[in-house]
This record gives sequence, C-alpha cells and structure tokens, in this order.
Amino acid sequence: MMITDRTRIKRSDPGHPENCDVCQMHRLLLSPQAADSLDDDCRNARIGCVDRKRALADSIIERYGAIGERSRQLRDDPGQVVA
Repeated sequence: MMITDRTRIKRSDPGHPENCDVCQMHRLLLSPQAADSLDDDCRNARIGCVDRKRALADSIIERYGAIGERSRQLRDDPGQVVA
C-alpha cells in the first residue's frame, strides 16, 4: 500500500523515480549503480511500480532477513536468552 509515483497512471507511462517514495527508499539499500539502473528502467517503463515494490521487498529481506530468523529462533527457545 506504499505510495509510488503519483503521476504514473499506467505501467507503460514513463516513471519519475525522483518523486517516488518506494524508489527513494530503495536507493538506501542499493549500490548507486544498481539504483541508477532500476531508476532508468522505471523512467523508460521497462518496469512498473509493482515491480519496484517487489524489488524493494526483496532488498529488505536480503539485508535484514537474518535478523528476523534469529529473532524467531530465540522466541522458539527463550532459554538461549541471558537476562
């Protein structure tokens, strides 16, 4: 439900990643080259907003997924936690 490019109505419309909340957040997780490449794909309608949201979700999972897994392990076996 995150807002993307408000001016992009159809997937075939060119995007404006500089005005897209998803694109700006995604830039925080990517190398500049990877972010520039995705931005270019967006501007040229090679990817849509849903594609970029999926890519952002994948980047978040890649970066922080191990933290969530460790948290689940500790909740499943609280004896591992030293108070």
